[in-house]
Amino acid sequence: MRLITLILFIALLQTTAVLSQSVLEKQEIELNKSLLSFRQALTAEQMDVENEKFKNELSVFLNLKGAFTYQFKHLESIAILDSPDKKIRILNWNIEYPDMSYAYGAYLMINDQKKIRIIELNDKLDAYESKPTSTINHTDWYGALYYNITPFEHGNKTEYLLLGWDGGTAGSNFKILDVLVLGKKSIQFGSPVFVSDGEIQKRIIFEYSNRAVMNMRFEEKLSLIHI
Repeated sequence: MRLITLILFIALLQTTAVLSQSVLEKQEIELNKSLLSFRQALTAEQMDVENEKFKNELSVFLNLKGAFTYQFKHLESIAILDSPDKKIRILNWNIEYPDMSYAYGAYLMINDQKKIRIIELNDKLDAYESKPTSTINHTDWYGALYYNITPFEHGNKTEYLLLGWDGGTAGSNFKILDVLVLGKKSIQFGSPVFVSDGEIQKRIIFEYSNRAVMNMRFEEKLSLIHI
C-alpha cells in the first residue's frame, strides 16, 4: 500500500509539473507577440512605448510559479543567462534606435531558497555618457547585454563575474567586465577585484571601433580574462 501511494504521489507531481510547463508556454507565446510588436517598431517613440509594454508583461510572467526554471522556447531575441550554481537568472534585451544608439532592459531573478526575488535593472545612462567606474545599484544601471556569468569566492561570500557587451553608438562598441554582488535586500554592481596596469578597479570598460572585432572570455582555472 505504501509503495502504491508513493507511485501515485510521484505521478501526481510529474503531472503537475507538465501542466505548469504547459501554462507557462501558453503565456510565453502571448509574451512573444508583444516582443515581436516591439521589434517591428520603427521610431524611437514607438520603440519606447512597445518596450514598456513588453517589460510589464514580462514582469507578470516572471512572477508566475515555475518561471525561474522554465525553459524558454519562443522568446528568440532576448538573452537568458543562468548562473552555474542555479542561483541567478538574467533576462536581458536591447533596443536599437534609428540613430544607431542602444538602450537595454533586464530583469534579475535571485533564488533565495524560500522565494524568488525579481529585480528590474533600469538603464539610466545616455549612450554618449561615460560609463561609471564606481559601485552602482539596479536603479542607475549602465545598460548592457550580458553573455557570461561565473560565481567566484571573494572574502567570505560568493560574487558573480559578468561579461557584457554594449553596442554603444554609431562609432564605437563596448565590452564590460563587472561583478554582481548580492545583498539580503539589495544588489550592487562593482567590486574591487580587477587588477589592471597595477591598479585595483571595480569595473573595467573597453571601448573599441565599430569596424573592429573584440573577443573577451574568462579562463576560470587561471582566473584570467583573455582579450
